[in-house]
Amino acid sequence: MHISQFAKTVFRVLSQIETIMPIKSYLAHPHEGLKEKLAQELATIPQCEVIPAKNENLLIVVTETESKEEEKELENALEKIQSMKLLAMVSGFNTSKQD
Repeated sequence: MHISQFAKTVFRVLSQIETIMPIKSYLAHPHEGLKEKLAQELATIPQCEVIPAKNENLLIVVTETESKEEEKELENALEKIQSMKLLAMVSGFNTSKQD
């Protein structure tokens, strides 16, 4: 592969990174007795999918955003939730919009 072909490939890959949607998963720990309220508050955020754990006092939260700006807005919304004691990221990865 020539340098110019390699450079074009790198540029094409880097260009695609700008359009990648981040998908992240978290464990959300509520303050004592506020698991249901936390689930309700998280469910009002369109980018969140909430799955309550059956045997633990926590929620599994999966988020998906379309842009960096939307991701920042989501982070701001999550930080404002008073019933949440701790939000721990479990994993985060990107997928292209074509997937």
